[in-house]
Amino acid sequence: SFGGTKAGAMFGEMVIFRREQHFSALEYLQKQALQHLDKSKFLGAQMECLLRDGLWERTARHANSSAKYLEKRLVEKGVEIDYPVDTNAVFCILSEDILKRINTKYDVGYWDGEEKLVRLMTTFATEQSDIDTLISLI
Repeated sequence: SFGGTKAGAMFGEMVIFRREQHFSALEYLQKQALQHLDKSKFLGAQMECLLRDGLWERTARHANSSAKYLEKRLVEKGVEIDYPVDTNAVFCILSEDILKRINTKYDVGYWDGEEKLVRLMTTFATEQSDIDTLISLI
């Protein structure tokens, strides 16, 4: 699948079929999942633009490198990273006190409250200053 918002789309995901025999069931599956959009041409226009001239690769690369920078800054603060950071997601363990401080500026909740696990995401628009601001609250 292809995450549109990570790459700069307003909304939407794209499923890429590598085998033609799997494509035939798509329309039926979309209707069953209530995801058959009447105005899907607007979604398609965004995806077409993102796929042109490698734009999606540049924006995804930025989101992923921002996540690596976030990971580095969290580790510097002594925050435990729970999973390897291979994409634009950073899963880390944050105490309730730290989460409370972060929530004075951002809306962050526990991915898993029992383990105090938080999922932080970066995008095409994430700037180092955004990450630095978050880190200053820890």
